[in-house]
Amino acid sequence: MLGCRWEMISEPLGSVVVSRMITALLSLRQVVALIALVAAASARPESGHSAPAPAAGYGYAPPPPPPAKPEYSFDWAVKDDYAGLDFGQNEHRDGYNTEGAHHVLLPDGRVQKIVYKVSKDGGFMATVEYEGEIRHEPKGYGKTPAPAYTQPPAYRPQPTPAYGNA
Repeated sequence: MLGCRWEMISEPLGSVVVSRMITALLSLRQVVALIALVAAASARPESGHSAPAPAAGYGYAPPPPPPAKPEYSFDWAVKDDYAGLDFGQNEHRDGYNTEGAHHVLLPDGRVQKIVYKVSKDGGFMATVEYEGEIRHEPKGYGKTPAPAYTQPPAYRPQPTPAYGNA
């Protein structure tokens, strides 16, 4: 079919246009078939087989080594007497075992301390303690203004409107 052209010279102009369209359509089909053939040929492996060589030991790969044992320590605190802030935390971890504590100054003046321990077999265990006594210190917001009551105005009857002859 390559190089096949239809030409109708003796036919009117409309038939020539139709025959050229058919020729273009056949050429397009041939180009698409050729592209598909080239794509199929290029996808074929060159070595003759497509499967990779099996790994040693029947395809079994040893598991990756376990990650390094986590180990860290940290400590931080904030203490600002002017603003009334006091809080902080410390923690130490060695593998599956973690110990730590954090504390905070409560608005009532006590310090709340939470001591915790985490272990592989025991899970999370925490102890909450309070230090100090509850203080109820009223914190003023400045001077309280004196009441500014004034004497209500004296009662005067409303004037009655006079419309015409009343």
